[in-house]
Amino acid sequence: MTRGLVHFMHGKESGPGGSKIVALAAVAQQHGWDTASLDYSHTTDPAARLAQLLEACAGVRGPLLLAGSSMGGWVAAEASMRLGARGVFLLAPALGIPAYPSQEPAVQGDHRLDARIPLLRELFGAFLSRRGAPA
Repeated sequence: MTRGLVHFMHGKESGPGGSKIVALAAVAQQHGWDTASLDYSHTTDPAARLAQLLEACAGVRGPLLLAGSSMGGWVAAEASMRLGARGVFLLAPALGIPAYPSQEPAVQGDHRLDARIPLLRELFGAFLSRRGAPA
């Protein structure tokens, strides 16, 4: 079995090197997980982003965790069952938007969550601990 992989999905107007992904990837690596984050900035179509993730993860062996923010949260949620993800970590997921699944979750903080990164690191570390060792 290979090391586990945490795959991050960025939001509509962000990128794979955004502040949340960088911070949470460091936490994942400290917990022994490999990390990946595709660049979806070439499209704002959620279905295209979902297809890109499904293709990229088709050959993943070992435990898989998905973490997504905003539009990336929607992509992570949609992909989780199809990919057999061990867990999903959603940050301000794009729900309740026309053409997206309609839900109204309460989210603390502004949409970018920059002021909440220390809390996000703590919560993500706890999430990883509960998922077990990656290998």
